[in-house]
Amino acid sequence: QEQYVPVGISKFKILYTGAKISKDIQAFKFSRNILERMDEVMVPHKFSDEIEQLSMTIKAKPFKDDEELLPLCYRCSHHNPLLNPKGNCCGNCGQPYVFSFASFESLPLVEFIIPDEISDEEAFSLIDFVPNSQFDKDAELREREAVYGDLNTARGSSNRLVIGEQKSSNSLAKDPFVALMKKYSTNAGEYRPVIVNREVLKAIDPTHVFICKWPSPLRWKFYKIILANEPIFFHTDDYDDLKIMNSYKSLVKCEQF
Repeated sequence: QEQYVPVGISKFKILYTGAKISKDIQAFKFSRNILERMDEVMVPHKFSDEIEQLSMTIKAKPFKDDEELLPLCYRCSHHNPLLNPKGNCCGNCGQPYVFSFASFESLPLVEFIIPDEISDEEAFSLIDFVPNSQFDKDAELREREAVYGDLNTARGSSNRLVIGEQKSSNSLAKDPFVALMKKYSTNAGEYRPVIVNREVLKAIDPTHVFICKWPSPLRWKFYKIILANEPIFFHTDDYDDLKIMNSYKSLVKCEQF
């Protein structure tokens, strides 16, 4: 079914802009898919030659996107295509993306659900439990690498991480949240969120939790920070500085489009 397009929004201009930018950043598969969709819209006559030339150029390129551009799911470590029919979620486990509005890149956050019998305030107090913050940081880092591998290397070298069973089992036994996080359905249509209990909340390091405190009757949103070294938070002044320091817009990362 044809999706509704708001009045004043040109579907052709959106596709045309996307095709040009994706070619410049070497997302050739994505650009080719966009050009195929342009066959379904009315192309202005003055753009016909340019679209034909762009189409011929893309067909001469490899039918793949730069792996560094592919969104990485921080729950199952799966690289997803840029044009995802499932929407803004992982096509493997169904985990929704959480985007940064400074760079519009997927953040290393995994949402977890608090059961109805646990109030938001109680969950907060359990996470803030004193022993949680007394973790051995070096040991935790070794456990994380054993479970996930080097995610920076995985971004550019592999579509799926292969994990040793012995290292994985030892680390999972020490981190109950990771054990829950790895219990997902490979059918993205059957998304299974991470549902935690009181024991898991006590075991989570409070410095690795991000909470959105919504007003009642809405429940708070809880996120686990998977990669502590990745920038997640920013101030409004930082966002303005980013746009001033770079000649491109922070969302499109392209000087001309």
